[in-house]
Amino acid sequence: VIDVLEGSVPEKQVNNIKRIKESGKHLLAVINDILDLSKMEAGRMALVIEPVYIQSLLRFCMHNAESLRGDKPILLRIEGETDIWIQSDEQKLKQIVMNLVSNAIKFTEQGFVTVRLTRDETDILIAVEDTGIGISPEHHAMIFEPFKQIDGSLARKYKGTGLGLSVTARLVSLLNGTISVESEQGKGSCFTVRLANVFHK
Repeated sequence: VIDVLEGSVPEKQVNNIKRIKESGKHLLAVINDILDLSKMEAGRMALVIEPVYIQSLLRFCMHNAESLRGDKPILLRIEGETDIWIQSDEQKLKQIVMNLVSNAIKFTEQGFVTVRLTRDETDILIAVEDTGIGISPEHHAMIFEPFKQIDGSLARKYKGTGLGLSVTARLVSLLNGTISVESEQGKGSCFTVRLANVFHK
């Protein structure tokens, strides 16, 4: 409808249709998050374990994140040793990284969002760091609970359902990994996912 009407009807009408489209996309995302939570709670979320090339996965996620940045002066970057293969579920790993990157962009007005990859002898660490609003230490635990938002003023300014990090934490657990956060209010955040089973191909 947008393609057909753009240029032939008042801009206000086109903008209204675009809002309907965005609202529909948001609703679909909420439904998908609720379905994912339900499946995981019921133990019915299946895994497809296969070799995953992390460099390609991160590039895919950051390319898709470009549209989320909009006009914000935010630099999106990938750092670290990315030439790594891991035995995992590629789609769920993409969902984890996309959730963390999109969350970082949402709460960052300027600066950077960096995905940094490191590893040790047994694990791979994917860190998503930003220069956003940050999170007070007393709120670190609650952000991984479903439907939780830090306060009403943030909920009004930064739209969301409070499901993203909850789904992310459960997906990480499903992949036998852990997720942690380092953050201070006004000084940005860094979420780190630790996953096992690294190998070279």
